[in-house]
Amino acid sequence: MTASYLIRRLLAVILVLIIVTFAVFALTMILPGNAAIMILGEYRTETSLAALEARLGLDQPWYVQYYDWVSGVVQGDFGQSLRLSLPVSEVVGEVLPQFSVAGCHGAGLGDGHCHPSRPACGSAARVEG
Repeated sequence: MTASYLIRRLLAVILVLIIVTFAVFALTMILPGNAAIMILGEYRTETSLAALEARLGLDQPWYVQYYDWVSGVVQGDFGQSLRLSLPVSEVVGEVLPQFSVAGCHGAGLGDGHCHPSRPACGSAARVEG
């Protein structure tokens, strides 16, 4: 592997991350309502809704909200879980080891079961050139 290959791959990963985060952000902006409406529920007043929207930054234009979120993520601040009232990094940090272990076990089982030297794999389990 050359350095130029690694740089190209890193730039491709960064581009994909930008596109995916922007697409997800855009989809949440298209949906009716917002987080403040969900939090306050049906008994909200216009005053309480406006105050919560201002506190959450939902009264800002979409590009300001996206920039604020991306700049927070770059600094390691993934925001606050509205449902659990905990930092998102804490919530993800609790379950990430479990997913990592499950992924390693799944990869190990798949590799052990469908090793190319085993005839049971068949052509469906491997790509032949």
